[in-house]
Amino acid sequence: MDYLILIISLIGGFIINGMGIYLNYKTRTGPYRQTLYSKQLEGYTEIIKAITDFHMDAQSFIPAKGLKGNKMRIELRLKTRDSRTTFIDKHQKWAVFLPLKVNRALTNYLRIFNEISFFTKYEDKYPKKLLKEAYRNVFFATQENIGVARLSKETIDLIT
Repeated sequence: MDYLILIISLIGGFIINGMGIYLNYKTRTGPYRQTLYSKQLEGYTEIIKAITDFHMDAQSFIPAKGLKGNKMRIELRLKTRDSRTTFIDKHQKWAVFLPLKVNRALTNYLRIFNEISFFTKYEDKYPKKLLKEAYRNVFFATQENIGVARLSKETIDLIT
């Protein structure tokens, strides 16, 4: 009987000690998590503004029927140089704080722009549509990682 009490006391002590370590860990990492989230929101704001300016510059120049010839592709790169450079700088500045999915969406957008503005294989395709889809993917990835999509779904569930 004494052994049973001793075993229960040891198990209870381990459980209480483990809970203490876990709670101590949570109180130490909480401020770091909050700081990281704050930095991510700051980065999202700067990057979304930069990519929107870049996207609007590109969309306003690309004709609906696509880019015909090297001259148009060169003009596209020249017209978007400032906004493209700003976007790339912001992406490089904040890439460390952003989740992989958002970084991939941003990199994919730039890759599609480069393919449209450098290669003739997109001459007969619809570059505006390709760029718009990549732009939309950036927003979806950002919304998902910020938690906006989840909050919107929860709000709709509460209303209905």
